[in-house]
Amino acid sequence: MYKKGGIYMQKTNSKDVINRFKRVEQYFKKVSGGTAEDIHKIIHEDYDRAIKRAELMASIDRKSYDQPYVLLIPHQLEKGRKVSYRLDLLANGAQTLLYDQTLISVIFFGHETFYYYQSHIDHQTGEISLDLSGEFGYFDVVHVVTRLGYDNPQKPKYETLDLEIGLSDGAVVPIHLRSYRLQSDFKPAIFISEDELKIIDRLKKKVRESRQG
Repeated sequence: MYKKGGIYMQKTNSKDVINRFKRVEQYFKKVSGGTAEDIHKIIHEDYDRAIKRAELMASIDRKSYDQPYVLLIPHQLEKGRKVSYRLDLLANGAQTLLYDQTLISVIFFGHETFYYYQSHIDHQTGEISLDLSGEFGYFDVVHVVTRLGYDNPQKPKYETLDLEIGLSDGAVVPIHLRSYRLQSDFKPAIFISEDELKIIDRLKKKVRESRQG
């Protein structure tokens, strides 16, 4: 990665892109199987680049927050290409659900400000697009709605968990915490995960503290 005009750019060549495309495409042809370290490395490097872009768009640095909260949702960008899923079986017996196209959301809890970022990642090419960034003060929050639902209540394929954050100016900021494909062989242990609870609890705590001071 190098910096050009204040923006971090990824160094690539055509051979690397082709090799990456073929490797990721082949990996996701199987719906389940053992994990591959090179694929996980590719995917997590994509996440790291998205976090860097989130910092740049929010005009913050690592000193502005304690840790980023990263949320991952399958997301189809082009009509002709559906999201491919893979259930990875880890060495310790755990399972993790991967997808070749991701809608990534990054949340930063600042001292007085909530920063959020969202973009689409194509793991076959490494391309990041549709960047969106915003922020608001905790004191401006007037209500927080947590909504657990399905894409279709009669014939559900996806379970979703969303936050709807209402602001004093009437705006509503949607934060998508979860959207995973319902599968008989992959079920969460609880209906809200520990990471999801951390985000919900921390946001509400920050909002309540802002009204006390």
